[in-house]
Amino acid sequence: MEKRNLPFPSPLRCTKGKRNLPFPSPLQRRTYVSIVLAYMDNKFFRPKASLFGLRKLLEDICELPEIDYISITCLILPLWVPLCDYGFRSELCDPKPSPLSYLRNEHICGRPLGLRFDKKTGYLYIADAYFGLLKVGPEGGLATSLATEAEGVPLRFTNDLDLDDEGNIYFTDSSTKYQRRNFMQSFLSAEDSGRVLKYNPSTKETTVLVRNLQFPNGVSLSKDGLFFVFCEMVPARLRKYWLKGEKAGTSEVMAILPGFPDNIRTNEKGEFWVAINSRRTMYGYLCGLYPTLRKFLLKLPIPLKFHIGGRPHAVVVKYSPEGKLLQILEDSQGKVVKAVSEVEEKDGKLWIGSVFVPYVAVYQL
Repeated sequence: MEKRNLPFPSPLRCTKGKRNLPFPSPLQRRTYVSIVLAYMDNKFFRPKASLFGLRKLLEDICELPEIDYISITCLILPLWVPLCDYGFRSELCDPKPSPLSYLRNEHICGRPLGLRFDKKTGYLYIADAYFGLLKVGPEGGLATSLATEAEGVPLRFTNDLDLDDEGNIYFTDSSTKYQRRNFMQSFLSAEDSGRVLKYNPSTKETTVLVRNLQFPNGVSLSKDGLFFVFCEMVPARLRKYWLKGEKAGTSEVMAILPGFPDNIRTNEKGEFWVAINSRRTMYGYLCGLYPTLRKFLLKLPIPLKFHIGGRPHAVVVKYSPEGKLLQILEDSQGKVVKAVSEVEEKDGKLWIGSVFVPYVAVYQL
């Protein structure tokens, strides 16, 4: 395999050699952790652009002696590499999982869904679907648990998070009834047990800010810190929660989306990029109108891809802080970017990742 340099600087490295793991590992064979980078030559801006021009490049990151399972979240993958120094793998974790096969045991292995760095301290904060809110110091090591419940109710589906300048953490709990391995039941049943929460590092208290939500997931603070925006997947919309000003403590609908959202990220201009998992379909529309139909369909052996919209259709959209649609990017045929879970803008490029595909796509704006 040809080794290539990463197209971006990374202060982190992974070296070869035997590791002393904090957990026993039954595996002794050499394995690889690899990502596929996709990039695009097109530098022209269009209100509605295609992602067809992306090309894939296999990138070998590091050689690991004992580890062949590492939970990785979308675009932060290169910064997550140090986990190879203390990660572990057991027989319960499939070494070569398909996008859905690992759902069976991931409640044991863990599944990080949201990652944020505190630029002041260097700590990495993690929203793990099963283990709740955690943090890792700048030198690495085992993660420290911060929160596993809020107001007496366990965190059952921790999804995404963001931090303000004071270190407060705002995060989502997509459901208090279903875990991530049963995410389709939560989605199709349209149950409203989701929450948006706040963790105060000074008091170590977790409070609920918004209740009765239908699968809340991505969350991102505004550039000025006056509010944060979070995605609500089932009704396919963005909601704004005010932190300061006359509306502090209240929430409102910011935008109705063209599909079902996952994560959301703020760029340097204060605009919001939203990752759309799939477009709205007639199937989804009918399920939304008739709850009885939704419950009936859950009992049938219907393939997951049919539930989420049939053929792949990756979409990313950009909104202003006021909720105005600014730009749409899509791969309507799913030829390169088959699905999108997260999109983040950095230095004139969009970094695009998904929990369903083993590569990171880079789009030149």
